[in-house]
Amino acid sequence: MKKLLLTIFLAMTASLCAHAISAQVTKMWVEHNIVRNGVTGISFHCQAKVFDAINRKIFVAASVDSKPGIGVRDTNGSYRLANGVVGGSVYAVPTSSPSYLNDVNIWVPVSELHIPPGTDTDWHVHFAVCTEDPLLNFNAGTILTWSSFISFHVYNNNGAPRNAV
Repeated sequence: MKKLLLTIFLAMTASLCAHAISAQVTKMWVEHNIVRNGVTGISFHCQAKVFDAINRKIFVAASVDSKPGIGVRDTNGSYRLANGVVGGSVYAVPTSSPSYLNDVNIWVPVSELHIPPGTDTDWHVHFAVCTEDPLLNFNAGTILTWSSFISFHVYNNNGAPRNAV
């Protein structure tokens, strides 16, 4: 009897593990000088592939770092993730598995990077694919995957931010 129960338990566990939600970020890029409602910003783009998440909200977040692993702290409560780092998020509801998120676009105003005047520096962004809204809950238990970092360059000309090439 014990052997039968163990066999049933292992079969059920294997079937649950086979359907765990997972994701991959497959491509990333940055667009400079994107104007929305008269405000200049940066669009962070990625492509992702999500598995076994049919009809569930899946969030993609962009997190901005001054150096890889050191998040840019938000100072005004706008364009911020739950961990206090500058960023943003969007969500999708996959209808198939795998589901392909072909152009996730997260726009952040340049002014939200809180760049001191005269600063000419490289910044970094990476993406997280999450099962919960990263604006409300952004911790390891909700993150399916992190992308690698990509760099982008921004220059603040005496308080008038402009993107450099």
